[in-house]
Amino acid sequence: MLLVLLFVTALLHAALGLPIFSAKHCPSLKHEKQKTHRVLCQTDFDQGTVIIDQPGSYLLGENITFNPNSRENGGDCMPRIDQFSFMGGPYDPAAYGIGFFAAISIIADNVELDLNGFTLQQGVEHNLIQRFFALIELGSTPFLSGFGPHDFGSFQAPKNVEIKNGILGLSAHHALHGNLAEHVRVHDVVMQDWAVAAISINGGRDIWVKNVKVGPNTKKVPVTALFSTAQFILRYVRALATCTDAVELVGLPSIASIEKELVELLETTYQAVVVRRQPELVPQLFRNHGGFVDGNVYGMVFNVLGPAVGGLFTRIPDGALGNSGIHLEKVSIVDVAAIVPEIVALSTLADESKPEVDPVGSVFQAANSMLENGTYVGNVVADAQLLVAKNILRSGATCFARQMLSTTRNSISTETIEWAEGGSALQNRRFLYGGDALFHVNKGVFGLRMDGALRSSLKHIFISKIRNLALPRVSLCSSMISDNIHPGASESQYMGSASRGLVLSSVSEVCAQDVKISDISSANAQATGFEVLHQSSHVIAHIITTNIVSARSAGDAQLSRLAATARDSQINIKSTSV
Repeated sequence: MLLVLLFVTALLHAALGLPIFSAKHCPSLKHEKQKTHRVLCQTDFDQGTVIIDQPGSYLLGENITFNPNSRENGGDCMPRIDQFSFMGGPYDPAAYGIGFFAAISIIADNVELDLNGFTLQQGVEHNLIQRFFALIELGSTPFLSGFGPHDFGSFQAPKNVEIKNGILGLSAHHALHGNLAEHVRVHDVVMQDWAVAAISINGGRDIWVKNVKVGPNTKKVPVTALFSTAQFILRYVRALATCTDAVELVGLPSIASIEKELVELLETTYQAVVVRRQPELVPQLFRNHGGFVDGNVYGMVFNVLGPAVGGLFTRIPDGALGNSGIHLEKVSIVDVAAIVPEIVALSTLADESKPEVDPVGSVFQAANSMLENGTYVGNVVADAQLLVAKNILRSGATCFARQMLSTTRNSISTETIEWAEGGSALQNRRFLYGGDALFHVNKGVFGLRMDGALRSSLKHIFISKIRNLALPRVSLCSSMISDNIHPGASESQYMGSASRGLVLSSVSEVCAQDVKISDISSANAQATGFEVLHQSSHVIAHIITTNIVSARSAGDAQLSRLAATARDSQINIKSTSV
């Protein structure tokens, strides 16, 4: 009778789109806790994201490694076609069209998630394949409409969420991420081995973080951002390979050869990282030689509505932008490091402040794809971007619509394609500096960043060992027309190589008590203990800084940088250097 009941319950959950959780006890679970909590076991995660869309208390019953639909089990770490909602599965094809973006997606209000002393982490295979990822996502999608590499569909954010008691481990991007979440409590949690940020919340309200230890972030990232570009663009190339209307590039590799080389390089990377566990065998095109994250990194970042990819916020936000009531207490952020590269972009002809990018927003790296004389030499990823762009410009979305591949973001021009095909030198084109592989504004490595925060507080905060190992800035020959600052930057100098302990930008009514910042260093630029910037007002802070070390070429390190511009700033900073 029990088996029949469980079977009927499972069918009901499937019909209603509800998550189906394991009926069995997890091996390490204390039996009495199962009476009041819905228990999550490893088997609940083996086929994809656990979507919590019902209020209640949830409990990890054992250590969880998120590696769904693995190759070992006949998959490719992506959702199977039968898992999408149009086939009766639980996953919206828009939200999950480019992969499982989270281990747990919390959608419902009034949710308690007890990690129960266990560790939730991303598996090595999924960590390689799914580079944008959060262990816990506060929301139904990782991006709001109009943001991100494609259209993720409708968005739903939770209210009244508590996350506690455990460890959030390896993640290709975030430990905890969310948009527009309200009334969130995170306490007694350790966050380590994430790549980009332990906590990243945009437009949140009433967020409390207490007794949380952050760091170290991972120093074993096997690939650069170009690997993800190759993964995404391959889907478009494959669509062309089966499309009778596809056109070839002139004087450059064919569709078939581009597809073949991409597949071989991606497979070699998979074998090196996942099978052999020897990242030094990753192909040169994708290899991350230092193992550090190749982009902006934060211990924690609390931003206004929208992803934290532009410049620092320059004005006090209105209520619609969120990010109010952010309260941190007894938080340590230790050992956060990255090498932030500067990827030079080619500007569009229609608007010289915008870069040429492929359909998923990756920069066409013209500066890395040409010889000193300005002629195109390329690589297979650049060739693929040009190929896809040519077909979009020639025939629109004809070859891509059947695969539900968006083409609207492409801005690689006919002129750029003809330059690459013709073998001539690139002339009279503007290059854009100051961004990363997705043309996000390079801002450096941060311990803690708060943008546009209102009525917020920091108490008993320790930030230490924040390092930026970025190389000196890139430069092109003087014949190229270029600007040195990213058009989206909000600071007058390039900050991508900087290391920054605490940054408060355009905040109001913020009180910081007992904040200790130490060992902030930059290999080739400026290091700063703390900064209060732009239209910040009504800031009261007591901060102790120790051992802030800038590169010799950058001049003296700054224990603090106050650049608030409001007419009535009312900023009271008591700074002590030890």
